[in-house]
Parts: sequence; structure tokens; C-alpha cells
Amino acid sequence: MPNRPAKKRRTEGCQDETSQPQGGFVDARLADMDISYWTNVKVDNAFAARAISFYLEVEHPLIGVFDPSLFLTDFFGHGTRFCSPLLVSSLMAWSCVRVSISLLILSLLQTRCH
Repeated sequence: MPNRPAKKRRTEGCQDETSQPQGGFVDARLADMDISYWTNVKVDNAFAARAISFYLEVEHPLIGVFDPSLFLTDFFGHGTRFCSPLLVSSLMAWSCVRVSISLLILSLLQTRCH
């Protein structure tokens, strides 16, 4: 018998309870990256990969000020024409702030919906 999708409870103005963000990274190479090349900040590689992926998937389409392909090529190739420690740190900081705001809004919406 095929798996049936979980039942969804809808409330006006609320997100489905079964909604999940897409898993994985915007670029598979992020799974094996070493962030310590770009920053002295003690940050876990997986956390940094999620932050960079979040920025490129969610924020960049809205406010993109650089070419993501050129950025990723330099990021993984340790090039400095389209990537820099300042850009990487800024991108991660931006992602952390935006994710925090998104989680706060989601929490408020879930409280309102239940």
C-alpha cells in the first residue's frame, strides 16, 4: 500500500502544519566545505553551509548584489575576485538575522493559529 500524505490542518492565514522547508543545500559542495578558510569565527561547517544556502535560496533572489555562481566558484576554489572573508562573514550574519526573524514570525503565527 503506498504511503499516504499526512493530513493537513488548514487555518485561515496559517501555514500547513506538515510544511517543511526543503532539505539539502543550494549547492551540493556546501556539504563538504571548510568555512575556516574564510573566517576565524568559530562556526560549525554545517551551520555555515546552511546559512550560505539559506541566503542563496531565499534572500539572494530578492536582493542579489553579486553573481552566486561566481561567488561559489571562488568560494570553493579559494579565489578572491568574487569572494572574500568580508563577503562570507556578511552573508552568514545576514542569514542568521533573517532566520531569527523568520522563526520569530513563524512562532507568532503558530501561536495565533492554535
